[in-house]
Amino acid sequence: MSSKKDAESAGGPIVKPRHEKGKSKKTPASPSVPAAASSPPSHSQRSSVMVNLDFVKHKGSGIQSIDVHPDGYRFATCGGDSTVRIWKLPTPDQLREGSSVTSPLLCTISTQAEQNTLRWSPDGKHLAVCGSDKAVVLYYLAPGSSFQFGSKEANVENWKQVVVFTDHRSDVLSLAWSPDSKHVVSGAMDGTVIVHGIVKKALVFRLQAHEGPAKGVAWDPIGRYIASQGDDRVVKVHRVADGKLEHSATNAFQKAPIHNQFTRLEWSMDGSYLLAPRGLKNKMHIAPLFSRKKNW
Repeated sequence: MSSKKDAESAGGPIVKPRHEKGKSKKTPASPSVPAAASSPPSHSQRSSVMVNLDFVKHKGSGIQSIDVHPDGYRFATCGGDSTVRIWKLPTPDQLREGSSVTSPLLCTISTQAEQNTLRWSPDGKHLAVCGSDKAVVLYYLAPGSSFQFGSKEANVENWKQVVVFTDHRSDVLSLAWSPDSKHVVSGAMDGTVIVHGIVKKALVFRLQAHEGPAKGVAWDPIGRYIASQGDDRVVKVHRVADGKLEHSATNAFQKAPIHNQFTRLEWSMDGSYLLAPRGLKNKMHIAPLFSRKKNW
């Protein structure tokens, strides 16, 4: 927990990420994530075949989130069964085989609560997970093997907790990494959006961003903005440097239903556009596209 005073609104005092100075406690050394047996296929080599990965299961519960590791070797899922699972990504040759596709389960992580969202850090060293336990948990790949609680079968990979952030006061619904992998932003049921620093393992700033649950957050690939979307039918863009509000959009969302669990908005890879779900226009469901080059 940070001793710094939290900023409870967009206009409040904000502790800037660049102010994290001094000697910091470094994250325990993480062994390099093993590379894939062969290099990921180029765009020209990839098949356009669509395959249902039936082997990906969470004991009959829904899969809340899925994310592919930057190296293309593995992907992670989390669900209502309170587990996080890491799988080996099928090869292009396997995918071309269609319905017979299967792939090894590399690791099962048992938790104490339903998990809502997970994301790999851009550098691939950490997996961030958030859920109904009000926490944001980071995992790293440790040496050796491990066992899932209550199972005699060893995990192929040993993913261990490296830090647990407990600054949220309600269920955490969404999270995203900064492009440099040094910060993680998360949104919660109480409408707060929090940024944590990975190096100092501390809260950097807190925003009371929404009047309802903050169901989606996204970090600008250029590193200048953080976007969030809430049940108050508002999309907000805040400046990373001081947390102040840069832009707020409401028109496309005012008549949209709010009975959904997540609104995971996303930036384009170059940061030029922000795509937000759950819009409604002429009784048609839409995903409004905002352009930073055209004043949003």
